[in-house]
Amino acid sequence: AGFTLVAEVALAEELGAGAIGYGLLNAGWGGGAALGSFLAQRHLRQRYEARALIWGVALVGVCLGLIGVAPWLPLAVGVMVGAGTGECIGGVAEQGILQRRTPDHVRSRVIGASESAILIALAISFAFGGEVVDALGPRGAYFVGGLSCLAAALVLDPALLIADEPT
Repeated sequence: AGFTLVAEVALAEELGAGAIGYGLLNAGWGGGAALGSFLAQRHLRQRYEARALIWGVALVGVCLGLIGVAPWLPLAVGVMVGAGTGECIGGVAEQGILQRRTPDHVRSRVIGASESAILIALAISFAFGGEVVDALGPRGAYFVGGLSCLAAALVLDPALLIADEPT
């Protein structure tokens, strides 16, 4: 869904907000991420990490899709807060899962490989982001980005829920 980042400027322009709108969209994501990190550190428990990761990814997907149909900037910014919240709750859960479920002697390599995979996926999506935005428009790019996150949540569900059962 990284090509939604390429679509942000075009979306802000389409919503008639230009550079200020672009800044507000990013501030919405950042504010949501701060909220998500606060909520995760206060309420996320180890036994629910896998579920929080799945629901965090799904929340990002729903919010990105809603941004694609938002008729005006304030709604898009508000929904972006939700996307940032979901991403950060999922990110905190992911880090807890990686740290707890990886043996000490390979943990740094596993986290490094995970970060590398994420950054490679972002680089690829950035490389094709302009094509996606040109073909679908900024709203279409957000909608497809949301669908890709929902698909990721569906893939994560069977893979992680077994590990999320109470012990």
